[in-house]
Amino acid sequence: MSSAADDDGWNETVSDKICKILSQTNCSMPTIFKRLEISVPIYGYISPPVILLTIFTNTLICVVLLRRGMRTATNMLLAAMALSDMLTGLCPLPCFVYFYTFRANRDWIPYNWCTAYFILTDRLPTVFHTASIWLTVALAVHRYICVCKPQVTFTIPLLIPLLNYSFLH
Repeated sequence: MSSAADDDGWNETVSDKICKILSQTNCSMPTIFKRLEISVPIYGYISPPVILLTIFTNTLICVVLLRRGMRTATNMLLAAMALSDMLTGLCPLPCFVYFYTFRANRDWIPYNWCTAYFILTDRLPTVFHTASIWLTVALAVHRYICVCKPQVTFTIPLLIPLLNYSFLH
């Protein structure tokens, strides 16, 4: 026997209502957390130490390559690649720690967190990873020019527009 209360949604659970609201606002959180048995160990326990190790090693690379005596066009490209790779891991780290390590994914998630989660774990790492790929291409072109045309010098002032292009496009 169906009552009018069932049709009005009075018997829906709170989580059903939240999922319905979030799905109407284009939030990607409910679909992300469906596979928690896989995502919690990977994003919560494996990724943060790997990301921290990457940040540490890339910081050391930047410190070494940006010393005054080490500043060449090739080393500037390598330092920019290290910075870009460091930012690729640094952006999603707060979300991984908050949602997966501290297990905040069990609680209700406000819409603002959905937007921040999507930007920090999907958009920004993609931008920095793409910049790293373009810097790798620039390094290959730079090495090609140095090997095939040794008379052409590639100085740091000529490299700055190339670095700007890699990070802005």
